[in-house]
Amino acid sequence: MLRPAFITAFALAVSTALTLLAVVSTAQAQSTTPAQTEAVQTDEFLEGRIFVDRRVRLPQGGAAARIPVNMELSNTGTEDIVITAPSICQVHNYNIVYPNNDLIAAKGDGNCTGEAVTLTIKAGETMYASNSLMLNRGLLETGRRYYVIYEFWGVRMRAPFVILEHE
Repeated sequence: MLRPAFITAFALAVSTALTLLAVVSTAQAQSTTPAQTEAVQTDEFLEGRIFVDRRVRLPQGGAAARIPVNMELSNTGTEDIVITAPSICQVHNYNIVYPNNDLIAAKGDGNCTGEAVTLTIKAGETMYASNSLMLNRGLLETGRRYYVIYEFWGVRMRAPFVILEHE
């Protein structure tokens, strides 16, 4: 039971470490599937954007549903912005909810200990990151609309998606 949790935590730590190196100012290629995007501003000059495939297909054979999520954090100001998270495992947190915000699944470890981590986004630059959310297919119904509420470096973003059967 602890082994999958350790592997997931390790993968998240590696993903976050790679994210810190992913500050680029060129556009990232988009998926061929249409994606839903919503912009959120939490600071006068810090803008977050989330991209989620609008249609997520359930895999065959009872496997978990994989929901790819891409995020952007942009500094639209003229000065660098420094963002701090209490620990590395609090950089990526998310909830999957119904349209009325009733919780279906959550990922976030408020009890995680460790040193605070800091990220600097230079003026005018955008940082890109991605993650795959794995959800028990028993929690999801085909044809139903859901929302991902994703908190990345403290910036909360929200995007809808619909579950479809595997073709």
